[in-house]
Amino acid sequence: MSAFEWLSGIKRTLQVNILVAFTTLLITTVLIIVTYTYQQNTAAVLTLADDLIDQINNNVLERTTNYLAPAAQMAQTSAQIPDISGQSLVNNEELQEYGEEVIRQYPQLSGFFIGNKNGDFVFTKRDTDGSVDIQVIDRSLEIPERTWTYRNITGSIESVETTTDFTYDPRQRPWYSGAAESGNQYWTDIYIFFTDQKPGITAAYPIKDDQEELIGVIGIDVALDELSNFLKTQ
Repeated sequence: MSAFEWLSGIKRTLQVNILVAFTTLLITTVLIIVTYTYQQNTAAVLTLADDLIDQINNNVLERTTNYLAPAAQMAQTSAQIPDISGQSLVNNEELQEYGEEVIRQYPQLSGFFIGNKNGDFVFTKRDTDGSVDIQVIDRSLEIPERTWTYRNITGSIESVETTTDFTYDPRQRPWYSGAAESGNQYWTDIYIFFTDQKPGITAAYPIKDDQEELIGVIGIDVALDELSNFLKTQ
């Protein structure tokens, strides 16, 4: 083999090696760039997703808080009504009218009620058609009675039902015991409403006399289906 042929062979070998090395470096560089870009984009997407989730959570939390706030505010305010501690819950038209006004002012509130330490009870309830019914439990009688007064959307009385066959006692309900034990504003956990048998929560506040002795509890219901519908429409 001549020196020229030997040098030509070496040259071709070097060219191949350089080409392979360059190709390998190019592929490695591309892979590094692709991997880095993917990681950066993935991190950016995840960060964006986290931010969006936080915004949604905060938005839902804020709307839910604003939706529930009137229940807590009205329960506390109502417990401070002058002389409410000395008022009878039975045949008390003023209290019934007050309860009606509260739930008419705030469509998200499904019920307004007061129970006292004797087990008497007055309950103003909103129906699905917007009408308002009144329940009164009178335990001052020898045989306690429960009376439901049903009204239509215009407020006219459609029927009245009175019975001595009932089991409801406000003092045994979670809203009453919770507010009585805490001595302050109280929110129940989610539970099933006794009358409608629907899930909801109740804001409650204790009523105390001048000596700070408990004489009753005010409760305001918020049905969860109404809250769900509210959040869907926002």
